[in-house]
Amino acid sequence: PVPRSSAYLRESLTAVLNAYDPQRAHSGPRNMVLVGHSMGGILTRSVLTDVGSRVYDAAFTEPIESLRSPDDVKAHLREVFLYEPLTDARRAVFVAAPLRGAPMADGVLASIGRGLLRLPDELRDVGAALLEFDRDAMAPGFAQLRHGVPTSVHNLSPSSPFLLAYESSPL
Repeated sequence: PVPRSSAYLRESLTAVLNAYDPQRAHSGPRNMVLVGHSMGGILTRSVLTDVGSRVYDAAFTEPIESLRSPDDVKAHLREVFLYEPLTDARRAVFVAAPLRGAPMADGVLASIGRGLLRLPDELRDVGAALLEFDRDAMAPGFAQLRHGVPTSVHNLSPSSPFLLAYESSPL
């Protein structure tokens, strides 16, 4: 899913920055240019966007502290939904990036593609815990979790609550 992939990208970029310039003393990292093609453009936008709690609010109706899921699940949710944007990039280039979604993600072919995807065990475990402990705290736009963790194909829908949250947030 886009929020999880976005967290992976933030973690990777931060690790590189910390390895080469931990004090952020040099201008090189601050002149970083991120280039994102297709889904990579959505991920690039997501790591640079100050979403505040918009992405979390697209998924849940209750504050994270009120959720009954185990602490490791809450930690996962904080990492994926509640984060600070990267501020080290000077510029972003989007190449054929469906930043407002792709209508074909709602079509028959996309539903066949979703059926072929297998999510990592970590995500299936988080989804199972959320369904067990916090089903009632899910926002209507995130209700598709009841049918399994949304995939990146789900997230490409123009009505994706996550794309809408990124779009309504400052870059």
